[in-house]
Amino acid sequence: MRTPSSRLTPALAAIALAVCLAPGCKRRVIERTAPSTQPAAAGDARPSTQALRDAPRRELALLYVPLKIRVPQDWKLENLRLPQNELHFLRGPGSRDDIRIQIATRPPLTATGLQILLEGANKEMAANPAKILKVELSTQGKLKVLERQRLGSVPPHSPSLAAAAGVVIDDSPLLEWTWTFLAPRGQVFDVYELNFIGLTSDDFKADQAFLRSLLGSVELSDAALPPL
Repeated sequence: MRTPSSRLTPALAAIALAVCLAPGCKRRVIERTAPSTQPAAAGDARPSTQALRDAPRRELALLYVPLKIRVPQDWKLENLRLPQNELHFLRGPGSRDDIRIQIATRPPLTATGLQILLEGANKEMAANPAKILKVELSTQGKLKVLERQRLGSVPPHSPSLAAAAGVVIDDSPLLEWTWTFLAPRGQVFDVYELNFIGLTSDDFKADQAFLRSLLGSVELSDAALPPL
């Protein structure tokens, strides 16, 4: 049974690195701890899916893109500074693990470019329906929204080494779930993308209604963008 925490100690992190040797492996490694005899602290338990859906929400402007979203009070924006650039994320608790959504800007698209992108995505789904689960273009307020779902693989690992290390490997395959928001500007669309990071298919099944309600609340924002 998975535990609420996905934090690793330094020693366990080293073992986890040995367990997950495949290039680009994103598999979740979860520490297994002995059952506690003490009552769990109020903040330790994961919220239920229903609690997530019912939680009071606030409006949050997304960094570096002119979009806003309605999220529970404990969801927040995070930045990751890299040598060449900076990544932006929206993060908050889910019923199984924390949910991380990367916020990105893509090059503008013309109407023709969007049609080519959509036709290519649909052709790929028709050729591989077991892996490409969804390609759908819809309208959300003033925005067009392209939703795509692709089922990822489960990287190989060593069950015996994992068992010896006392860790649990989440065997649920990753789900690459992307919402591309297209804002009309003259003859082109400005393109902004929200992409779930490290989301497994089990995470999606547990919290799908809640997560869809989050992304379904995205709107254009009138707030000025901070300087890049």
